[in-house]
Amino acid sequence: MKIHILGGSGFIGGHIGEKLSAAGDIHPVLYSSKSCNLLDPTQTTSTLNSFAKDDAILLASASFKKDFSAVEENLLMARTITEALASTPVRHLIYLSSVDVYGRVESGSVINEALPPYPANPYGLGKLAAEYWLGQELCRLDIPLTVLRLPGIYGPGDSQRSVVGKMVKCGMDGYITVNGKGEARRDFVCADDLPGIISLALSKRITGTYNIATGRSISINMLAEIMAGLLGCKIRYADEEPPMRDFDLIFDTSKLRKCFDNIELTGIEEGARRYINQASVKE
Repeated sequence: MKIHILGGSGFIGGHIGEKLSAAGDIHPVLYSSKSCNLLDPTQTTSTLNSFAKDDAILLASASFKKDFSAVEENLLMARTITEALASTPVRHLIYLSSVDVYGRVESGSVINEALPPYPANPYGLGKLAAEYWLGQELCRLDIPLTVLRLPGIYGPGDSQRSVVGKMVKCGMDGYITVNGKGEARRDFVCADDLPGIISLALSKRITGTYNIATGRSISINMLAEIMAGLLGCKIRYADEEPPMRDFDLIFDTSKLRKCFDNIELTGIEEGARRYINQASVKE
């Protein structure tokens, strides 16, 4: 099977393409914003016209802008794709969304897929708008849709921009800095787990919306302690508190496990160890 990865030049899309290619069962074709600009309906239609009906699409592109244009652009990407698919249907479409659609979750809440979305930023709102558009239009076109809501993804190739990556970079210089109290809990997902989830979605024709999470959220403090132990460095604390990020993200992964063969995602210690080992090789 062939899967066309729109947004293949980014960290997540590129990593998925690399791993799928190595596995050999699914043949990825990667597109950058230059080879397929999803904000350009003409170019998008021209590109998708070459897809076969037995092919799949992974929509990994996103607009991360801080203003309302993130809403417009994420929705426009979804619209241009569905307009092109009206004349060139495919086997399946997988959309990489974000847990940002839930917004600032109340303290003590456990997030599952039934929790009503309430985005707190333009990026989350744009992702949610794209989800709704794809859901309506692909249902009309009878094209299966899988929505994967991603939390913090880390792994080699993230240019040390993830929370884990930033800690690795700082720790290699001697110190990991934790801003504020460091009590907010997060669920960190290793990028290596995503290709397997996508393979299962395609082979089993799994549709619907899923939170991609380990189900084992930890505090920033605990993450720093794990990283410091692996790197052999010290931790220092700053008074600065990251704005709007002092809340927990804790996930119920029962739906993911039920539909994806009781899948177990990589634990943070093992994932961080892999990251550090590969970062050390590059050094």
